[in-house]
Amino acid sequence: MTVVVNGGWQVVEVADAPRDDLRAAGIGDGGHAFVVTLPIEELRDGELRLAALAGPERVLIPPTPRFELAVSPGSPWQGVDLRLEETPPSPNRLDLVKTRSAAGLAEVRARPRIAWAALVALLVVASWPLVYIEPGAGLDNSWAIGLNIAVQHGLAFGNQVVFTYGPLGFVANPTVVTPGLFRVALLVAIVLQALLVLTLLVCLRRSLSTVGAALIAVAAASLIGLNVGDFEAAIAFGGVSLALAAEQENHVLARWLAIGGALLAAFTILVKLDSGLAVLAIVLCGVLASVNARRNLKLAGAVFIFATLALWLLLGQPLDALPAYVRNGYEVVHGYVDVMGHNEYGAAGEWLIFLVIGSAVAFSVAAWRLLPHLGRRRQLGLIGAILIFHYLLFREMFVRYDHGHAAYVVLLLALAACFPWPRGRAPVALMAMLVVLTASLAVVPQTPLQVVDVVGRAHQFARDLHVAATPSPTIDLGRSSIIRDDAVPAAVVSALRGRCVAAEPWEIAAIWAYGLRWCPLPVIQSYNAYTARLDQLNAGAYANPRAGPSGVLRQIASIDGRNPTWESPAAQLALLCNFKDAAHGAGWEALVRTSPRCGPRVTVATIHTHLGATVQLQAAPAGDLLVAKLSGLGIGPVERVETLFWRADPRTVTIDGQTFRVPPDTADDGYLIYVPPAADFPKPFQDRFHSTDSISAVIPGDHGALTITEIAMPIAAP
Repeated sequence: MTVVVNGGWQVVEVADAPRDDLRAAGIGDGGHAFVVTLPIEELRDGELRLAALAGPERVLIPPTPRFELAVSPGSPWQGVDLRLEETPPSPNRLDLVKTRSAAGLAEVRARPRIAWAALVALLVVASWPLVYIEPGAGLDNSWAIGLNIAVQHGLAFGNQVVFTYGPLGFVANPTVVTPGLFRVALLVAIVLQALLVLTLLVCLRRSLSTVGAALIAVAAASLIGLNVGDFEAAIAFGGVSLALAAEQENHVLARWLAIGGALLAAFTILVKLDSGLAVLAIVLCGVLASVNARRNLKLAGAVFIFATLALWLLLGQPLDALPAYVRNGYEVVHGYVDVMGHNEYGAAGEWLIFLVIGSAVAFSVAAWRLLPHLGRRRQLGLIGAILIFHYLLFREMFVRYDHGHAAYVVLLLALAACFPWPRGRAPVALMAMLVVLTASLAVVPQTPLQVVDVVGRAHQFARDLHVAATPSPTIDLGRSSIIRDDAVPAAVVSALRGRCVAAEPWEIAAIWAYGLRWCPLPVIQSYNAYTARLDQLNAGAYANPRAGPSGVLRQIASIDGRNPTWESPAAQLALLCNFKDAAHGAGWEALVRTSPRCGPRVTVATIHTHLGATVQLQAAPAGDLLVAKLSGLGIGPVERVETLFWRADPRTVTIDGQTFRVPPDTADDGYLIYVPPAADFPKPFQDRFHSTDSISAVIPGDHGALTITEIAMPIAAP
């Protein structure tokens, strides 16, 4: 095969490089590819027209070949790699001619691009994941509604809104609350699903035919989309795999990894802070291991910073709130591990732990043993990305180990599909994917027929597009269903009408459905105030008559066996001291702001004891409330290291014979133990104890010191 440039510079190459995909497709013996390096000067002033000579007539090469351009390392003229792959079974003489018209090149490349775009679009529809987009009542529905309202009204994340998700969190769970934001969320969902499908398809195409790759890609994308809300890490790993596993170090792929990976990380970090940091870490593994690492690292850093700031400002967020978003987001991330640990499966679920650990070891060993041609640098980068991917998966699955989080195992399908299996290892790749698929189907709530329900997915996609075009009926239906399910009494709603209302502990959905004005605490749902810092943020809002809420829609509810009146304990004390009951009924209470009712704090007693011991509390002075601060339940240095990989041990406090799970970092903020009946909220919204009750605190396996400080405060009747 001869390549000629401008009738002068030329090189002859034999088109015998292996192409397993061509051989699998039955095209010749598969040896029909070649690579040449051309001087950059020959290509600077125009476009390229690619043509083939077959006898005396010149004909355009069929649209199936693809070629890649990249800066070549080590070339004195910084050449350009041109990869041409042809499908005819016999070699041809190729002329590469420089021209100012790109028509010839466009004709060669247009049809493959259109075909691939059509295939990706088809697979997106066939694997469409969105099922629940209507607003509803309850804890999870409430925060989804709250995120939409926060962005709609320009609330500052990090200062006015602190939660697991950031200002782009509304795209992770598209909900029809605000028409414009739902359309944005739906568009983002389409783009992300397309990126997932495209990543899987391109990765699988390295080992399988297009048909085989498409079938596996649509099954994997369906399972992932149906069970995982944030799969950006899978896309990031696919990009790293493609960039690092190229036959030769590719400048263009490395540069695109730096740019695309940084953009993906910037987007994800504003959706969910910890997921964004995981994507960034995976991308950095690829950038550092690829060609021109130093230059691309600077490029990735610049793109990441610029994109993060641009998105932040585009979302209407004040620039000075960004540090608080990171700082308080960190509190939420590490507090979640300390507080939300839960094991729904027990010993029966340990096999999934071994599966994830075994997967991390197996894929790391495979990268080291099966891919020596990549070189040590690229191998180590790939192994780093594999381990970070598994670490993210392990933390996501096993801190709160329930059905919803266990389903994250489906992300291993993306890892198995995107691992750069060497030529001839397709059976091993298929076996790995089959193992993960079997494990996934044992955990996820869908049956195989539901996963591959192409017609149902297409109908759902059409329905979501229809809702985006005419959202009002769905919004109205959502309001009606919330009003039916929550059934807040008219007197309670009337008492809050015209006020700026917070939800306690979480039912933001009711505030939206009844048309009340939402005035959230910084930590928008009390159970999420995992740390003392977050607790104090909410307490400050309740104590602030200017910036805080003027009304509270309250229920008595909690999660994980926690005491409702001890959730965010400093905030609960501030609520009692600054609000009074205006109406109540059917499990709902309307609280309205009043003048401060609590006086100065006085230490009544300090008791030094140990974990597990039962002590008698001293009674508060007449007319005073009593608060008990417990010091010694926090996460120690050794356990803090353990929580990098595992959940924290649960803490419990037993009082009056009732045992409650408590967050370790807020116990020192003080639990309300006793409130004079005349000054307390009406029943059943008291849920207090008697001042003479015994109290004990336990950390499993720990008999360390515990200090109980009793504090009394005078409180006036409302």
